[in-house]
Amino acid sequence: MDDTSQTLAKPPISTTNKRRRSSGAEKYGDDCGEECDAEAWEMLISGFRDVLPVLDRNRALIQQVNENHMSKIPDNLVNNITIIREINSNIAKVRSLYSDLSVNITNVVHQRRLDSKRRDE
Repeated sequence: MDDTSQTLAKPPISTTNKRRRSSGAEKYGDDCGEECDAEAWEMLISGFRDVLPVLDRNRALIQQVNENHMSKIPDNLVNNITIIREINSNIAKVRSLYSDLSVNITNVVHQRRLDSKRRDE
């Protein structure tokens, strides 16, 4: 499980993804619009980097809750209340981060469409 959390903490950028984006840019020319918008890609990457540590923390907390539950030790079971509250708080944080990311990406796409319409006029 440790290997997975370390892998998830740093989102991999594969060379195939880079090739796909390069191919898209070549296909549509220098002004490829929404398909290869560097600002939108950076916004997505940044958003996912903000979310991943929170999800990793929740994974560890859930594992702790399971261990506490399996132990059936009264103090551990009482500690689960605090841990579950933190998990719920983290879920709200992830929801908020994804919501903000969605709004930001939507604004970028909307702005690009407006810019494109203005150029076409």
